[in-house]
Amino acid sequence: MKLTFKEIVNREITKEYEDWKGEYIEIRKYKDGSIDIEDEIPCCVTGVSSNELFTLARREGCLNEALQFLEKGIEIESAVSGRSFKLEDCDCEKAKKIPMFTIEEAKGKWYIND
Repeated sequence: MKLTFKEIVNREITKEYEDWKGEYIEIRKYKDGSIDIEDEIPCCVTGVSSNELFTLARREGCLNEALQFLEKGIEIESAVSGRSFKLEDCDCEKAKKIPMFTIEEAKGKWYIND
């Protein structure tokens, strides 16, 4: 997901905070609406371009780590294919018989969408 600074400011969140990464700037938006901005280039004033896009930072891990979060009911997403999985979305009896992931997905990185 990519958003502009204005979209991040106007976004309501349910978690304690979200981290967003731009080319040189990182933004942390808190549930109460406050924002921290960190700039990689040290200077006195930080400016944000109105058309700069920021990407939501997500936790990454291998399949084994991702499966631990999946068992807790947290959505995981393959960085290879972009497919997402959540335990409530799958028929567990069917999942035991049919492979859920491709070999490429299993070997690749996974995002934990908590």
